[in-house]
Amino acid sequence: MARLYPHVFSKEILAQRSITSQISLEQKIDDFGIAKCEIPLIPGLQEDCKIELYEVGTGEDHLVFSGFIYETKPLRKRWDMLEITARDFKAIFQKRKALTSRNWKEGVTLEKALQELLGYYNEKYQEQRTWSCFDATLKIEVKQGDTYADLFGEICEKLECYRTVIDGQVIFRKQLGKKLDTTLMYDGSASNPGNITEISSVATATACNIILVEDSEGKKTVNADFFDGIVSGVGEVSVRNGNLEESAQLKAKKLSKRQRTYQVSIAEGSITAEVGDILNLDVRNTNHYFNFQGEVIVQGKQISYNNATKRVSYTLGDELVYSYGFLQRQKNLTQEIRLLKLKNLT
Repeated sequence: MARLYPHVFSKEILAQRSITSQISLEQKIDDFGIAKCEIPLIPGLQEDCKIELYEVGTGEDHLVFSGFIYETKPLRKRWDMLEITARDFKAIFQKRKALTSRNWKEGVTLEKALQELLGYYNEKYQEQRTWSCFDATLKIEVKQGDTYADLFGEICEKLECYRTVIDGQVIFRKQLGKKLDTTLMYDGSASNPGNITEISSVATATACNIILVEDSEGKKTVNADFFDGIVSGVGEVSVRNGNLEESAQLKAKKLSKRQRTYQVSIAEGSITAEVGDILNLDVRNTNHYFNFQGEVIVQGKQISYNNATKRVSYTLGDELVYSYGFLQRQKNLTQEIRLLKLKNLT
């Protein structure tokens, strides 16, 4: 079920429609959520409208997504249908270009810079949004001439963590979230024909593209010492369903010396985990590069609704990965960094 409102912050409902197409909801630890679906054409519906998606059952309707319409396009051969792409409310500050065009000032803390940005937003759009800062909020002095390496080093020092850069991403090793009593176990040597799926590698050897400095001629260079090579060549193996009720599919998305990312696709209800939660992962008897035992953090979650079938795909990583962009001007500042939290978005 979709409920539409004429404006991002509207309370007056524009329309309510049932959805019979497949719905895809995606959440990431370092980015905003995305929803995709198809709905009948509605007069007045346009980009910037607010959209809410509900699971409708025998009991009370359950809200699964709330955000604004980012893109609409007609469905091929169906003039009366629209294909909708929506983003959740964390994207609202990337959406407003006014928030990304201001420059850092000499000696301004990250917290104060955000307060200034939010004040500018409230004045321009007549809103009353606020930042709520945790006690652990970092007060980083951002000065002209600072490199990303300087800022990352200060973060590591204050948070007592370390960093590495893999495939264009800065990884801060500091586990967050709550622990769950769930273990996902995969044993390539076990014989269980009823639950055998495949493990395939989609890892590729790519170059690190983190920009650390820019010289007087505008040439951008990288520090090669930060790069960890990507290990590829994981072949197909048999897997055993551990303590899951349904068969699962596991893919190695990225394997390197210090960071691994896996994707597990299972039936909804087998485990319950949210982005930021920590699970136990046990991958054994496959090969030297693929085996892993330990805690992983849920970096992403994608839910697909197809009629009555609901399936969940989790992205799991043994390192906490954040896009380096959260310190590139004001882009990609998200509450998942656990330094700042946005309030009153709805």
